[in-house]
Formats: sequence, structure tokens, C-alpha cells
Amino acid sequence: MKRVLIIIYYWPPTGGSGVQRWVKFVKHLRSFGWEPVIYTPEEPFVQELDKSFLKEIPEGVEILRQPVFEIQKYFGGVVASSANAANKPGYFSAIKKAVGNFIRGNFFIPDARVTWIKPSVKFLSGYLAKQPVDVIVSSGPPHSMHLIAQQLKSKFNIPWLADFRDPWIEILDFHGFKTSSLAKAKHQKLFHGVLADADAVVVAHNTVRDNFQKLTKTRVTAITNGYDEDDFKADVELNLSDAKFKIVFVGILYDVLNSSCLWKALRELVNENKDFGEKLQLIFVGKIHEAAMSDIRENGLLAYSVFTGYVDHAEAIAYERAADLLLLLTPADAYLKYVIPGKLFEYMASGKPILCTAQPDNDSAKILLASKAGIVVHPNDFQAIKQALKSSTDMHPNRPEVEKYERKKLTEQLVQELNRISGF
Repeated sequence: MKRVLIIIYYWPPTGGSGVQRWVKFVKHLRSFGWEPVIYTPEEPFVQELDKSFLKEIPEGVEILRQPVFEIQKYFGGVVASSANAANKPGYFSAIKKAVGNFIRGNFFIPDARVTWIKPSVKFLSGYLAKQPVDVIVSSGPPHSMHLIAQQLKSKFNIPWLADFRDPWIEILDFHGFKTSSLAKAKHQKLFHGVLADADAVVVAHNTVRDNFQKLTKTRVTAITNGYDEDDFKADVELNLSDAKFKIVFVGILYDVLNSSCLWKALRELVNENKDFGEKLQLIFVGKIHEAAMSDIRENGLLAYSVFTGYVDHAEAIAYERAADLLLLLTPADAYLKYVIPGKLFEYMASGKPILCTAQPDNDSAKILLASKAGIVVHPNDFQAIKQALKSSTDMHPNRPEVEKYERKKLTEQLVQELNRISGF
């Protein structure tokens, strides 16, 4: 077995979408002759736990943990849970959020885990001196993971693959960090250094691959997120009514994803069609941000809505499979057209019809249209959204196109890069 050291912040029992990518890779790496070694924080500051992911880790995988100083413990997160949000919003105050984001974006570069770099390099240097590996992998965000790997590459000359689950610079604006021009220049310098020093770069988005490749001679490969067919074998009881027309959204509904036209279209359909109103049930599985919550309330849709808050992965997939229509919301902003929500692939695998709000050249839109698993409408096109809500249930997915995104097949693509840079 060849050995690969994987430096990653989000790891079980942490929950959320950031965990799944590498849990699924690690699940299959041994099948292709690679033994993973995980390096991750001890007791990190995370908003959600999902112990179900612990079952995904193959028996005997070595997991190295070291303490991490967490500045976010003092400033909190940027999104509050939506469980009971209709009656009791638990959002952080605007001032606290703004101050926290400004400090995070301008004084902790590249991110709030920057203080973990030096002790991690020291610890892993001692480990690698005694137990060598064939490749180092870093996965970000947080992009401090790449800086740890960069120093280890320089010290030990071990081949290094940098994996970007999200891009670096664009994500600063996505989260509203109010980064100054000086701070952005520092980010740019660090980012370009990672691209130059890595032996391979992997990204989760096709547009990001094209953008990165223009900036570096290092080979950049797009390996998207995907779905695990094993996840669809679990039997989870939800106790939902078959008489309801269940429109389901899974994940974090950030402000930037919100489509006011969607909620207005639903309001009109409820007002125009009594039968539609009696059957409608909106189910939000995860978190919902202020703008969407406000729109839902103002359009009189709270009476039709269920807010589950965060649930474990198996239950989230059960909601997807129980849906009559799945909502995939992407940003209207052109600079965020690269966004591919991880749940897209599970949505497609569920076989249920998908309504996607996206620009036509959005990466998610291209994948969805190729799979014939849903309808794509612009987030601001009210009439198109309204029509799609009435006609989107007759879908016939192209299964071979969907199956390209099964996790084991994606792991095989990753292994090709590991083999290439390690000489195997």
C-alpha cells in the first residue's frame, strides 16, 4: 500500500457538506492501493455534529489529531440554525457578525485557522521523519491546510496535491468578510504560491479549473463532488403525508442563494389554485438565512413550511427521496457561476425532479441539463419559475450521465492524480 497524508480541517464527527468529499474518498482509497493517514484538529469549533459519518471511515485508518486555537469561538458563526426560526429567530446580532467578519477577513489570513499552521508543521515533521508517506494532500477551505502542506513539501520534498473544495479569493466575498485591498493582496500572494508549489491541483468545480489553469503551469484537474450509492440503501422513517405535494430544500439557504421570485410564485399559485394550496408542503432541511426567511414570511408561506434544522446525512437523503420536487438554488451573481452545491449529485441520484434557479452558464445548470434530471430557470424570472413549478414533475433522468458522479468513480480519478505525481 502506498501512503497518503491528508491534511483536512473538517472531519467526523463534524457534520456538514465540507466533510463528505474526503470521507468518501477515504472510503474507497484502499480499493486502489492507497492507505490514507488523516491529520485533523482535536475538538475543532464547528456548528454541527454528525456522528453517522464515523461509520464511513474504514477500520484501522490512522487519524492524527492536534489541538487548534479557534478565534471563531469568540465571534461565533455567520449563519444561525433555522430550527424553530419561524417563531424564534436565533440569529447573531448584525454588529457582532459584521465585526467578526471584518476581523476574520483582514487579520486572520488566509483564515481563522492560521494559528494552527506552525504547530502542525512541527508535529507532522516529527511524524514524517519516522513514518514517511508517498504523497501529501491538503484540502481547503480553510486554506491554512494548504500552507501546512506547502511547508512540509518544502522540507521533505514529498509530492503534494492541493484540493480546493471551494476557490480562495471568491469565497471571501461570498461570506461578506469586507476584506481590504491590502488583505486581498496577501491572499493573492499566498494563493499563487500554493498553485506554483503544488505538484497537482484538484478543484470541485469546472469553471474554477479553467480559471486556475490560466494562473499556473501546475496541472489543474476538476473532480466534482458526487453521491454514494450506499447512502440510498438506508431505511429512514420520516412520517410524511403522501397526500402532500412536498417541495424540499436541503442544505444552507444563504442570502446569496435566495430567489424572491420563487416565493412570490408559490404565493400566487396558492392564491390561484385552492387544491395546490391544500397540498403544498415546503420542507427546509438544514439552515436558512435571514433574507429567505423574511421572504417566506412576507409571502405568507410559513403555514405551509416545515423547518427541520440540521439532520444527519441519512435523514437528509431520506427527505430527498420523499420529495415530489427538489429545490436547487444557486447565486444570481455572475462571479459565482462556478457554484455547484454538493447536494446536486444526490438530488440527481434520488431520481426526483429538480427545479434549479441558476444562470444558463452556471456550472450546476450545465450538469443538471446534461443529466435531464430537472428544469433550470433564472432566479429573477418570475414567470418562468411559476411555469416551472407547474410543469417540473415529469422528468426522465439520463442514468449513465448521473452515474458518472458516483463516489467510487470519482475516487478513481483522484487516484490517477496521486499515481501520476508519486511516480506509481
